[in-house]
Amino acid sequence: MKKKMIFKLVGVVSLLSLFLTGCTVKMAVLNPQGPVAREQYRLIMWSVILIGLIVAVVFILFIYMLVRFGRKNHKHYDPNDDGNVKLEIIWTVIPIIIVILLSIPTVKVLWDLDKPPKAEAASIKPLKIEVTSVQWKNGCSVIRIKRLKR
Repeated sequence: MKKKMIFKLVGVVSLLSLFLTGCTVKMAVLNPQGPVAREQYRLIMWSVILIGLIVAVVFILFIYMLVRFGRKNHKHYDPNDDGNVKLEIIWTVIPIIIVILLSIPTVKVLWDLDKPPKAEAASIKPLKIEVTSVQWKNGCSVIRIKRLKR
């Protein structure tokens, strides 16, 4: 009886924490304002979607294995079974594919962001800023910024 009560309490607390997190429509974290932020946003969303799919597949397989090979259905257990080569190859290749699916867009975005942005008009010269930083001067950091003429 206590176990059922604990499960109900955990369920209610989980639902309340889900609905009371304070999420709004306008989230400042996922509101990219520049070209770099937009590329990073797309990369983060790709990673989140891919990881969500992976988690869903793992949970579905986990529940399937629990139901099929659970304590009640232990008749298929063979203590002399040495393994399954096909299954071992599959669970070695799938993480390699996942790493490739995450690394190719990441490298592409980082490579593109490493290049300086193109000027909007050929007549406008880029703004040059000279920054001088002095640490621990009179107990605090001092930064001097000079705007140089275009």
